Amino acid sequence: MERVSDLEDWRELILWWRLRKRIVATEMTPRRRVTYHVAPQWIEAIRQEAATTGDTQGDVLERALALYFHGQGETYGRNKSASLDKWLC
Repeated sequence: MERVSDLEDWRELILWWRLRKRIVATEMTPRRRVTYHVAPQWIEAIRQEAATTGDTQGDVLERALALYFHGQGETYGRNKSASLDKWLC
């Protein structure tokens, strides 16, 4: 019985990976890798938000930056959650 469950898990993982590849391939804005030194609380907040929404950490960071610089937090990104609110005190 466990093998059937494992097979279903693998199918879900493959579907998730294919969807993620499609999303990454169709992103409008190319990304570049840079390094910034930030407080550990922000790193943890980004990790938790990504885990909550299912987005990448890069997507979460882009939403936060868009909100800060352009006030577009509500409409920017796919799965905005309110879990970052606790970090904004």
